[in-house]
Amino acid sequence: MPTLPWTPVEESAPDDVVVVLGSKLELRSYRHLIGFLRAALRVRRQVRHSPGALGVSLIAQPFRKTFWTLSAWSDGSQLDAFVSNLPHAEVMRRFHNRLEQASFTTWNHRAAELPTPQSNAMELWREAKDRLASSKTGEHR
Repeated sequence: MPTLPWTPVEESAPDDVVVVLGSKLELRSYRHLIGFLRAALRVRRQVRHSPGALGVSLIAQPFRKTFWTLSAWSDGSQLDAFVSNLPHAEVMRRFHNRLEQASFTTWNHRAAELPTPQSNAMELWREAKDRLASSKTGEHR
């Protein structure tokens, strides 16, 4: 599956500071791959319909059993609401023990510097991957 490009959801004022979430999710077994991919696509749809969501992208690396997510939010409370709502909450409960590792990072970012529609969001991905590489692993949100 190719990278799903940056898909804007809402616009924010260019001077706003927004919250970006990056995650790396590694499955324990290939047998969970198809189910997790379906779940990831449901969660992506959830992001696209969630209040405060500004954009979303997904990289699936099935041969590595790894999924990377990237999303931007108007503020932390909107992100927290998304995390605790369905289907995200159910997906994380269901796959919690099926993950070898789950790492998350959040940071503040200028809204004016969010990626353009259908871009590859390379700068945001680079930032997320750098932060995830330097963060503590095995964290589940």
